[in-house]
Amino acid sequence: MAKVEIDEAEFLRLSKLNNFVHAGLQNPEAAKLIERAAKMVDPNIKTPRLDQEAAIQTPMQKMQEDMAALRKKIDDDAAAAAQNQTLAALSRQRDEGMSALRRQGWTDDGIKAVEKLMDEKGILDPLDAAAIHEKHHPPANVAMPGSTGGWNFIESVADDSDADLKKLIETKGEDSMVVDHIARKALTEIRSQGRR
Repeated sequence: MAKVEIDEAEFLRLSKLNNFVHAGLQNPEAAKLIERAAKMVDPNIKTPRLDQEAAIQTPMQKMQEDMAALRKKIDDDAAAAAQNQTLAALSRQRDEGMSALRRQGWTDDGIKAVEKLMDEKGILDPLDAAAIHEKHHPPANVAMPGSTGGWNFIESVADDSDADLKKLIETKGEDSMVVDHIARKALTEIRSQGRR
């Protein structure tokens, strides 16, 4: 090997650099930084500390990514289940409300009007929409047969249907006031059921 001569200043500088790197390699964190710096200068250099750390960190990092993906899937599934449950409850509420309206005697046109109001106003409950519809579209007061529109002080106020039937049988259907009273009661019942 050929002899190389260097001056004392260069020797001291190289010696100081050698001591610095040697001391740095004794500290685990500093050794990783020195190896990273060496890898930046020469990508083909061997870095045992960084390679060992990568061998440990890569599976851990993969496991953390898998756990994060699993956590996201669980959260997404829970959100979707909650949304489906809410939609099912709203659908059930709508179906039950429409069934209740049909039982109350609402016609198809009346139910269509309620559905239209629900869509326009964003109302979820058909019974609430029906109440609003009735408020804005009250049933017309229909004149009763045999009524003159004034106060009828002569007509009995009794609401006992058995008494009405007894009077009807006693008079053999000849008392027009009893017949009118029974007819008015029947019409009132029918109209109150089918007025929507």
